[in-house]
Amino acid sequence: MPKNDFSLVICHLGLNYYYTWATGKDTLAFLPDDRMYPPDQTWRISWGVSHDSYENILGPIASKNLPPVQMLTPDYALLREDVWRLFLAHQPPRTFLESITTSWRNPHERRPSFLSTRTQGSKK
Repeated sequence: MPKNDFSLVICHLGLNYYYTWATGKDTLAFLPDDRMYPPDQTWRISWGVSHDSYENILGPIASKNLPPVQMLTPDYALLREDVWRLFLAHQPPRTFLESITTSWRNPHERRPSFLSTRTQGSKK
């Protein structure tokens, strides 16, 4: 893990429980609200994307001083959320890779509204 003090880690359900237990740090199995957790301060543990895939897609645009993707195991990687979003924006559509990045092991949906804080004017 980077030595940076990061506010949140996004990872799949199950891994998020273990990570919180092992580190005492917050995790989320949904996409966070960017206003509370900016993508350049949020980290992600991704699943199923190879180091070569990251290099092939991010390599040509790596001149933006992006932090490197750190492979934790052959299946899991640690990367900042803004780097993950850049990777998603440049991956080829309708490929096997897209099916991996949109699986339950790579959280890609917002938190359901019934799990969010109540909005102003709602019933208590």
